[in-house]
Amino acid sequence: MGTDALAAMAAAGSAMLATGAAAVTLWDDAVRAYLRAGLPFDEAESRLWLAEALLSCGDLVAATEQAARGAEGLRAMGADPAHARALVRDIARAGPGGGASPGGLSRREVQVLRLVAAGRTNEQIAVALTLSPHTVHRHVANILTKLDASTRAGAAVHAVTHELI
Repeated sequence: MGTDALAAMAAAGSAMLATGAAAVTLWDDAVRAYLRAGLPFDEAESRLWLAEALLSCGDLVAATEQAARGAEGLRAMGADPAHARALVRDIARAGPGGGASPGGLSRREVQVLRLVAAGRTNEQIAVALTLSPHTVHRHVANILTKLDASTRAGAAVHAVTHELI
């Protein structure tokens, strides 16, 4: 039963666990499959996830385009594109120099790492940065991988000793 909706859900599920170029490819696959399936809300949301993946890779032009298209899709359905607005602010902050900082962390990951180092929980970070707890979980997992740390405390110590925060 290979339907476009199932293909989109599979791609989106895999993308949640991926990073870098692999995440970009999987989110792009999800966007296209949701579009073919005629599921505009899921397509718009996936475009926002794709924009975040593109931002983490430093592709500001494509990230901006996907964030705008996702926000437009949400507005067309009467949904609040708050996540899109926050994402566009992150893209603007990244500026022309790209979204990566020392240590290979995206600007959003640095924001999350600062709050992790302050002892905040994923739920508290989600509220502070207007993200879902799942997105925060994903950022923390990416941070641990990029810093080769096994714990949140280890990531915070690494960040402080290497002046990442």
